Amino acid sequence: MTTFNYNTLKQLKDHLRVTYSLKGALFSDNDVNAKIKKNTDKAKVYTKILYLLPEKQAVNTIIKKHPELMKFEVFKDTLSKINFCLFAGFCKFFCLNGSGNPAYMDCKQQARLNRSKLYIFNSELFMQVLFIESIQHYYKFLAEYKPVGYQCGIRLNGTSDILFERAKFFHCNNTVIVNTSLSRLIYKLTKIKIKVKTYKNIFEAWHENNIDIKSYDYTKFHNRKINKDLYHLTYSYDPLNKKHLNKVNDLNIAVAFSRDTIVKNELPSYHMINNKKLKVIDGDEHDYRPYDDKDYQGIKIIGLKEKRVTDKKQIAKQNKKDKAFFLNANYNL
Repeated sequence: MTTFNYNTLKQLKDHLRVTYSLKGALFSDNDVNAKIKKNTDKAKVYTKILYLLPEKQAVNTIIKKHPELMKFEVFKDTLSKINFCLFAGFCKFFCLNGSGNPAYMDCKQQARLNRSKLYIFNSELFMQVLFIESIQHYYKFLAEYKPVGYQCGIRLNGTSDILFERAKFFHCNNTVIVNTSLSRLIYKLTKIKIKVKTYKNIFEAWHENNIDIKSYDYTKFHNRKINKDLYHLTYSYDPLNKKHLNKVNDLNIAVAFSRDTIVKNELPSYHMINNKKLKVIDGDEHDYRPYDDKDYQGIKIIGLKEKRVTDKKQIAKQNKKDKAFFLNANYNL
């Protein structure tokens, strides 16, 4: 890995474009995703989201395009272990990575591939760029959104399930290494002072520099150890992972309901999970999951309506048994 040594944002972006074909930002703007945009419009949370390729899609694409890499043990060993959604079940056939306007699908997938390649091959730089963008996001929040009573949010796993709280995820480093050059660049861009230090994760980097960003994600990992004040998690239900439901550490449970069973576009008030009757909250109202704990106490279900996948390759892999991912809405509980 090379030491961060860029005096301007242009120098950094030129390097990312030439070396990793990365032409845009890592984070997507809040108007790219309809539900994320609802955070701003309805929940008053100015939000950015990170989209990578899910599961082993990035790895498989890299191997397909560059089979010569597999001749080297270091690449063969590294790539064979990487899976951005380690506990993916039926959800991989209905992943939102394959949703959206088909006209933009190829461009969108290429951008996610390029971001994923940066994380796989230079995770140290990836985390530094991610940190820069998060501070720029916070800077804009302070200027435009905080004065009118908004919160600042970031979702790191839009279409992935990476353990960003860990210093390492497979071979990738999730530490944020802030040297003098990086600290100076951030100050030049935002006038925000960041202490020179190696932070064990991005949450620590925000917290120790008084950056008030609330990060949240959905996850299928059932035994994550996180600081809930810094990182809010919602467990994502899948029929293939039912055995893990007793180990989710009091997290709310996101459930996708079949569109064919939803009446008048309204979710049921309750649903049975693991022989427990739980309150259902409409998770499509907005995407900012930390607010789920504001009005309702205890474990609850975050109800999501079935979304249509438009990617033809993903649709071709679906079959009837995979539809078990979507649960039937029951209005008689």
